[in-house]
Amino acid sequence: MGFESDRSTIHSIVGAWSTTPIAYDDVPFDSESVADDWIKVTVQDGTAVKISLGGSSCYRHVGNVALNIFVVPRSSGDTAEKVARTYADSLALLFRGVSSNGVLFRSPSLTRIGEREGYYQMLVSIPYQRDEIF
Repeated sequence: MGFESDRSTIHSIVGAWSTTPIAYDDVPFDSESVADDWIKVTVQDGTAVKISLGGSSCYRHVGNVALNIFVVPRSSGDTAEKVARTYADSLALLFRGVSSNGVLFRSPSLTRIGEREGYYQMLVSIPYQRDEIF
């Protein structure tokens, strides 16, 4: 377990997403070469707090998975907001209540960002925690 294990676990779960291209922090990605919708994955490590008394020291590490959704504005059919919310629902399902490799994912939330940089944008945030004994 550790920070790299958290990142690897998160990337593995997101890897099940095949609806749009995925941009990861540690992999080059040219958003200008993508003519359609895409998502960006960011792992935000948080703080750790000792949660045990005596003996072995158990620390709870918390963090957040940020999934930025970028949707090309639509001229017909479904609105960009509807498409973004549909993506958000699907992405949230990948993580909601999942426990994998010692990482427990909590309830996702959705933040509307709106139109920026030529895309309609939304942010799915998924808090997570991992307990580790040292």
